[in-house]
Amino acid sequence: MPKKSWVDKAVESGDWAEAENKAKKALRKSGAKILAQRATRDAPETIRRFGGLEPDAPEPADTSDDPVQEYVEDVPDEDVDILPSDDQEAALTPADRRPVVALAKVYADYRERGGNRVLEQRVLAYLGSTNIEDIDRAFD
Repeated sequence: MPKKSWVDKAVESGDWAEAENKAKKALRKSGAKILAQRATRDAPETIRRFGGLEPDAPEPADTSDDPVQEYVEDVPDEDVDILPSDDQEAALTPADRRPVVALAKVYADYRERGGNRVLEQRVLAYLGSTNIEDIDRAFD
């Protein structure tokens, strides 16, 4: 009676894990063998095809006046401060802005004043840094 193959053993036992591992190993081994054969077959062709080529000489740089050079010459001196002063910046900032009030701050003030409702810690972690005006309070 001939010796059972690993496939026959897997069919009888119903355990295909070892058979799959052996098949993967054999596939990797044959794949590596095919790649090695291709590399040795293609190497002489590649050498023959590109063997006599020489790289081209670099092109000379274009020294003519171009728009980029004009902009480089128009750069202001390093001594000139182009940023606005604090007074100019304050004048540019809109005056109707209010500071952002976060939920965590409002809740802490509420608890200090004796508030009895408790928010779960996960709610504070999720919404604590959110502006209170951005929170939707309508629970429809």
